[in-house]
Amino acid sequence: MDVKINKRHIKEETTRKMILEGIKQCSVCKEVLPLSAFTRNLRQNTCGYKSLCKKCINNRASLKRKHYYIKHAYGKSEDWYNNLVKEQNGKCAICKKESKLVIDHCHLTNKVRELLCNNCNTGLGYCKEDVNILKNMIEYINKHNEH
Repeated sequence: MDVKINKRHIKEETTRKMILEGIKQCSVCKEVLPLSAFTRNLRQNTCGYKSLCKKCINNRASLKRKHYYIKHAYGKSEDWYNNLVKEQNGKCAICKKESKLVIDHCHLTNKVRELLCNNCNTGLGYCKEDVNILKNMIEYINKHNEH
């Protein structure tokens, strides 16, 4: 028990010294950043700043919103989404590029299909998922392709 108390004391002392130097280490990303990268927290911490930097707080909040949306819009879990990302090797099902992936679904049935990058998902939406429009687009590109 004395070892635990001693380690905590050393950590608190190190944190205090860093604060006096105008820096702090984020508990998530482990980066040492200026104090301006942290939110003030006068009630909870002895050092006066939250343990997570603003960027990590925003990332965590964004992730929570994303998983909440997946569950309520599609009835799917975080594990389901993560497994699908793994199955697709983190790549869009259409262009095969690594990107931030969104859930593609049929707008008539709301049935989830696969994960797409935002560009491909938006492109499908603009074409109203109409195969004839997509074929016409291909013909148009081929017609004006200068190869």
